[in-house]
Amino acid sequence: MYNKNLRKERAAAGLCTNCGGTLDTDGRMCSACREKCRTKKTEAVQWYRLNGICPLCKKEKIFGDENMCPECRARKASYQALKQEKMTEGQKMQECAMKRNYYKARYHRLKEAGLCVRCGKRKSLENLTACNICRIKYNSYQDARYWATKDSIPRYERASYGFCYICGRPLDCEGKACKACSDKAAAVLSKNRASTNVYWKADNKLIFNKS
Repeated sequence: MYNKNLRKERAAAGLCTNCGGTLDTDGRMCSACREKCRTKKTEAVQWYRLNGICPLCKKEKIFGDENMCPECRARKASYQALKQEKMTEGQKMQECAMKRNYYKARYHRLKEAGLCVRCGKRKSLENLTACNICRIKYNSYQDARYWATKDSIPRYERASYGFCYICGRPLDCEGKACKACSDKAAAVLSKNRASTNVYWKADNKLIFNKS
């Protein structure tokens, strides 16, 4: 049974407010009680999500991959906006610093454990910090965000629409690039070949051995 006065007495005595034992963390609960509460909360949230119920209000339905119902999302947004209005500049900076430190510590903890630093559930790919699913989601998000700011056709689709894949102007010759871009690319290529052939011939003694 929840007893507010008892919890206050335990907090004043430097004890765990949940079990009354020795406090071995910086918060109000010991590590054992904190882990027990976290596990219990995680299991409850997973049960509600699997049954298609919002884990916050526990009443409305959720759709697709959403974490909460539209009503709870609207209430959360209103609460956050009201909270930001009441906070001073110093409090905002302090909150940002706390969030930054938390996510930084989380990143290093998941990276050392070999888990994806984004979802924290699946193993990360070799020599990477994210799993394959989160990597695909992030790349898709970045592509959509990039092309949302562009009033043009993606570069890999320009040739199929009759535009130069380099500059985006209409094609005036055969191929995927216009004549101006083709000539420019050919000039750069010939210049690079002329400059590198000298060193290549000098170093390739097996073929160009004059002795």
